Amino acid sequence: MRKTFTVARWEYLERIKSKAFIISLFLMPVIMVATGVLPTLLASRPDTESKVIAVIDQSGEFAGKLSRALAERFVLANGQPNYILRPIPAGPSGDAADARRPADSLVIAGEIEGYVILPKSMMTDTIVEYRSENIGNFKITERLTAVIREVITERRLRDRGFDPQVVKELTSPIELKTIKLSKTGQEEEAGFAQVFFTAYVFMMMMFFLVMTSGQILVRSILEEKSNRVVEILLSSCRPSELMAGKIMGLSGLALTQMGFWVAIGLAVSVKLSITLVPLGTAFLLGAYFVLGYLLYASIFVAAGAPVSTEQEAQQINSYLVLILVIP
Repeated sequence: MRKTFTVARWEYLERIKSKAFIISLFLMPVIMVATGVLPTLLASRPDTESKVIAVIDQSGEFAGKLSRALAERFVLANGQPNYILRPIPAGPSGDAADARRPADSLVIAGEIEGYVILPKSMMTDTIVEYRSENIGNFKITERLTAVIREVITERRLRDRGFDPQVVKELTSPIELKTIKLSKTGQEEEAGFAQVFFTAYVFMMMMFFLVMTSGQILVRSILEEKSNRVVEILLSSCRPSELMAGKIMGLSGLALTQMGFWVAIGLAVSVKLSITLVPLGTAFLLGAYFVLGYLLYASIFVAAGAPVSTEQEAQQINSYLVLILVIP
């Protein structure tokens, strides 16, 4: 066992001082923020100035109602309306094509964000056209869709003799509150997003650590074979002690990385006064992580043992990736 710990200590100290390890410590949190948190923050960022949206109302009935609904529902922090609706005449013939040309020019010139075409058959037609240079702005399209649907639905209800306010109260959405029960009967309020995000972060950390350290294991064995260092090592310890030491050393390295990332997560949760993972769940995740990592590290070591060239190492790594992805 002493020789195993000696190999593990050497592997750990040799890798922890490398620039690649130091970079990877900060790379994973940056990737998680860039792929998970940053898009959400950008999408939810409030507007600071009013956006002008034009409307071509071929029916001549809904532009005013749509303008009032947008102004009432969406307001900036300074009290100004978030969206200003600018009517564009449909033209003498009433054809939208006559109005599209000047509207397109306004969009290209940057005077308006985009424009909506309300057809004559608004009461029966379910397709409303929105034209803009940036159709990927989901916040605008979703808000326009919701307000147009509300205005049209209200008109349809009135035409059939129903009170829109009464119908709205009767069809108000029901919120489903999810309560997670433990085996001991304890209750905990937890939404799908929290459960999914916890599993997602855990999976990403496991995948990243196994991929990086697994490849290090295979290449370490290959380098020692190429430099004939393995012959010297095997003269001092048994193959099982050498492999166990490598697994233990790189497992310690992975736990160091995970501990650093967990510390960052705890600091953020304390700063924002949120609970990311309950304490009991955290212990279970830690235990599953250690056991899962040891399993995959052993697979990488076993697969890398017969490797003797760089090309074989790359092929082995590509096959082992499938083992991680398939489950």
